[in-house]
Amino acid sequence: MGLFGFGKKADKEVPPTASHDNTPSFNDDAPPPNVQLRQPGEMMSGDMSQLRGLASAPTIRYNPYEGLPSTLDPGLLEKMYNMPEAPEFLFQEESRVLRRGWGENITFCTGLGYFGGALVGGGYGALNGVLSVPAGGAVDSTKLKANRVMNAVSNRGMFLGNNLGCIGLFYAGMDNLISWQRGKDDVLNPILAGATAGLMYKSTAGPRAMLVYSSASAVVFGVLGTANCLYRGKPLISL
Repeated sequence: MGLFGFGKKADKEVPPTASHDNTPSFNDDAPPPNVQLRQPGEMMSGDMSQLRGLASAPTIRYNPYEGLPSTLDPGLLEKMYNMPEAPEFLFQEESRVLRRGWGENITFCTGLGYFGGALVGGGYGALNGVLSVPAGGAVDSTKLKANRVMNAVSNRGMFLGNNLGCIGLFYAGMDNLISWQRGKDDVLNPILAGATAGLMYKSTAGPRAMLVYSSASAVVFGVLGTANCLYRGKPLISL
């Protein structure tokens, strides 16, 4: 204390105040208290054992909605991000049948008939166009021959493609109906469906044409159905 009580007071030690910050402070040279130092050899062996455990663990797929507030069903997300490797069916009974669905069958048979008919008819028309010669001994040129070939291809290909496409459509519809009605999948279905398709295709041409086309369609589709059953290992006749 100064003279007569005036002057600078002596410095007193101020007690350290408690800090409200709960964040631990670490020294730059010292490791944190919860970190355990290991030797390089021990670290390598421990990490390898952990990697082996991770390799045997099941794969966890990434979920972009994890941790976000959402009303989505977790089961739905599991189905979205865990895609199955086996074929999926809309109806459970379709998984027990070794055949196409009704929509796939109609699309396949109609498209195959049209494409096959257009290809065969176009090839036949191209051959006729190349081998044909102008009548009356007229002078033939490259442009005239190319014009004949294109006309023959379009006429023959369109005619045969349309006819076989219609037969394929009738056959697929009747095959689906007969298979559903019988509840069996054997060679009788394509035979009956082929015969009915031939009848429907020539229903306006008279009984004789209907019988001829029905018999021919039954034989053709019966042969194809037999080959399909043998290839897929299905019984020819289901009793």
